[in-house]
Amino acid sequence: MAERNTVTEANSPDNAPPQPLLDDEQLDRLDDFLDSEQVGEDALDLISAHGFLVALAVAPSEQPTEQWLEELFQGEPNYRDAAEREEIIQLLTLLRDNTMAVLEQGGLPELPFELTLDGLPAEETPIGDWCAGFMEGVFSDESAWFQEDEEAAATLLLPFMLLSGLFDDEPDMAEMASDQANQEALVAQLPELALPSAASGGSTTAQFFAGASADNGLSFGDSFAFDQALDITAEIHVESGHVGTTGNLYIVAQIGEDLLFRDANGAYQPWNLELPTLQATTVGKSLTAIEPLTIVDDVPLGPNGVSGTTLMIYFAYDTAAVADELYYSGAPLMVTIAEEVVVPTDPQSLTLFNTNIHDAIIQSNCIACHVSGGTASATRLLYVSTSV
Repeated sequence: MAERNTVTEANSPDNAPPQPLLDDEQLDRLDDFLDSEQVGEDALDLISAHGFLVALAVAPSEQPTEQWLEELFQGEPNYRDAAEREEIIQLLTLLRDNTMAVLEQGGLPELPFELTLDGLPAEETPIGDWCAGFMEGVFSDESAWFQEDEEAAATLLLPFMLLSGLFDDEPDMAEMASDQANQEALVAQLPELALPSAASGGSTTAQFFAGASADNGLSFGDSFAFDQALDITAEIHVESGHVGTTGNLYIVAQIGEDLLFRDANGAYQPWNLELPTLQATTVGKSLTAIEPLTIVDDVPLGPNGVSGTTLMIYFAYDTAAVADELYYSGAPLMVTIAEEVVVPTDPQSLTLFNTNIHDAIIQSNCIACHVSGGTASATRLLYVSTSV
């Protein structure tokens, strides 16, 4: 195993929002083609094709182009000419390749729809269409997805399966999918498609999930008000081979240029980015398949010193089964807290003037004469009635 002492800056993702995989003009071109009579009625539309190609980007193995084109179109489209065929295939390939590039850089791909059901069943929304497309991508090379760890793959894919509407004929799945609140929760818990990493540079099948919520987990967001009470929670899905081994869990927070780790007492301590100085928040535990972590529970971050900035939180674990290795989230949970909104108030002197002089004397007595047309109108001291 390669020797390592630090986590390099190259592994630190940029503080960036989800990245579009194609520009608007390219998406419109694909949308027009996939919605045209040039493709068969069983071909995927733009939303489903987007999910399909994201699935190809995160698949365990790469498929030949002709194979996945056949799955996407369910036959050969009626291209106008060879140039159009090349154009469409290039756009589809670019979407897939851009997904891989964004994930490899620790970013998140932008989805072409809002992550909300608006009270509708998932299969009647773009979310359901996208998840159905994603699952079509899984089905196109099903053995590759499930051959290494079938249970872990099924757990990871469960939200996509339920929201896709493709499994409603299976009683257990249909029962879960029929619960609207459950569907809303699944939308909020769609896995972040960021690649986890190993500090040595190797790959890992571990998964990291995290979210910040102001409504007890019904939905998750990334921007909150100064005094909004938040729950920030995470789950580490450890590699199946590490379950039952002794390990440690880590939380690292970044605020601006400052890095902090949470120690075993729950306090945050400065960290110099040197792995030997990193301390665990949970020490020497027997690792389970899913390790939950709570960062804050019903706490407003603004009044506690975090405001006007974006908080980035990373999660990691190690195991005695693999010496000198650390498995960590390839992208942080990013939470932006707004500045405090201060409502301006009148200074005390103005309040005293308005109460004791303006209302009680000027508007009640002086204005009778010191007003345009009044007996004292020839003087330079004239008032305006506030009742006009």
